[in-house]
Amino acid sequence: MWTPEQQEGWERDGFFRVPGFASRHQVEAMEARVVEMARAQAGGEPIGDAYVLPEEALEAGATQPEEKLSKLFRVHRQEPIFRRFACDPAVLDRVRPILGPDLDCFLSQFIFKLPGALGQPWHQDAFYFPFDRGPQVGVWLAVTEARMDNGPLWVLPGSHRQPVHGVVRDRREHAHFSYVEIVDHDMSGAVPVLLEPGDALFFHSHLMHKSTDNGSDTRRAAMVYHYAEGGTVDQSQEKWGFTPPNVDWMPVRRRIETSIEISAPVERVRAVLLDGPRYADWNPYLVRIEGAIESGAGILAHGRTEDGDVLEMPVQVVSVGPGGMHWEGGLPDRDQFRGDHRFAWEADGPGRSVLHHTEDFTGALVGEIIAPRLDDVRANFERMNEGLRRHCETA
Repeated sequence: MWTPEQQEGWERDGFFRVPGFASRHQVEAMEARVVEMARAQAGGEPIGDAYVLPEEALEAGATQPEEKLSKLFRVHRQEPIFRRFACDPAVLDRVRPILGPDLDCFLSQFIFKLPGALGQPWHQDAFYFPFDRGPQVGVWLAVTEARMDNGPLWVLPGSHRQPVHGVVRDRREHAHFSYVEIVDHDMSGAVPVLLEPGDALFFHSHLMHKSTDNGSDTRRAAMVYHYAEGGTVDQSQEKWGFTPPNVDWMPVRRRIETSIEISAPVERVRAVLLDGPRYADWNPYLVRIEGAIESGAGILAHGRTEDGDVLEMPVQVVSVGPGGMHWEGGLPDRDQFRGDHRFAWEADGPGRSVLHHTEDFTGALVGEIIAPRLDDVRANFERMNEGLRRHCETA
């Protein structure tokens, strides 16, 4: 889902921008929710797993909780508005070319860059991520305008090709305890990232970046997510002796990919897959389809597991075309769990076909609903593929 310009920007610079990625309504709702949570926490009310990091330089003069807020972490699991963005296929489709189809969101933070707030020195996010593989991808969503005077992000294009550099501790008064600084690299090629509300920046975890102090009279807010390849192992405990409290590993996407060669014309394969009422003749997994398999239709799929249990699954047919079909189902709250089920068929010479049978599972509950059962679901897909092959070849 990349444009050629985005791919070029990623490879050359280590980042790319997507103007207008989210609506103003969406980012304003995010900001309003953060204010609510800050006030709730200050009043002694629970805010789930999220936690507030204050801006020490501003605490003395604050009259409202949000007037001393620096960052709010761990909002991608329990808070619907932030979870929805973390699991949005539009986000994940842009991360997938870098990390692959299986994705985990492990960090979220709302940055409340208030007037007078300190910036963060030059650093690489990978310094904070001692994982067994890399890179990771950051998604920076501008909630308010980022201008030269309100502490914008600065990046060093091309620095994503650098290894993780050594750092020195940030010893400025009121600097956050985790702030460090790279001092052994030439930053003269740095450029500011000026954004409008709703613009997004996708960036490499080795990209050197910083932010400046906010010298304006308005806040510069942003929502940031970090993604890793599914199954990444966090080695913070081994390196530092503790797991950082701002980390919360949540699988958000898993994919099953299967394919099978069939000694039958592609027209035959297509006709069988679109004939839902006759699935029982050949399909050991999806034993019955109620409703017409056509674009825009709602159907009811009856699935049978290897244990013999039959499950009813309401499904929306997204599209049917000459080369494939796409179904979509899941929980009523799709950012909790969604499945995009695709069948693509193609000719493989005279009288021969290939079927590609895949499904992308996304949502906050992927780790609970599907990740432990991936092997079982894959086995069901393969049983279905084999049943289709036998039926098409013997008809």
